Amino acid sequence: MVEILDEHSAPVRSFPRAFGVQAETIFEPAALLPLLVTKPGAWSHSQLRPLVPEPVREWLDKATATNRRRLLSAVEAASGSAGFDAAITAADLLIQRGDAPEIAALGMLARRLADGTSPAVENVDLSVYDIFTTESFTTVNTLTGEIA
Repeated sequence: MVEILDEHSAPVRSFPRAFGVQAETIFEPAALLPLLVTKPGAWSHSQLRPLVPEPVREWLDKATATNRRRLLSAVEAASGSAGFDAAITAADLLIQRGDAPEIAALGMLARRLADGTSPAVENVDLSVYDIFTTESFTTVNTLTGEIA
């Protein structure tokens, strides 16, 4: 292991040590997120880009700098509580559904995925609530007994 220590010799980050000659760089994907939030234009050259699923990569490639920053910030926030893999999977699911990958939805879905809970059913039948718009109801004032 290679450990990076703070000024009090407490471990900040640990990485597996690479022995021998390797063609790839070893890094923690979540560690790149704060840098990409600060400079979202660096996304196209980031080592993180090939690691994310195609829908997320395509969405980030086409997004404006502001929207790219929002999604990367949401993934960063969700990574802290649920882990990088769950956060990226949550972003992927939201984008594939056509939902906006906002910070609240992404964080909640990422925590559910990290806990092993399956996402909610996509198509919920809300027709049971039509009764509130199609039927009239009478109400009784309990103080006066008047019917409205």
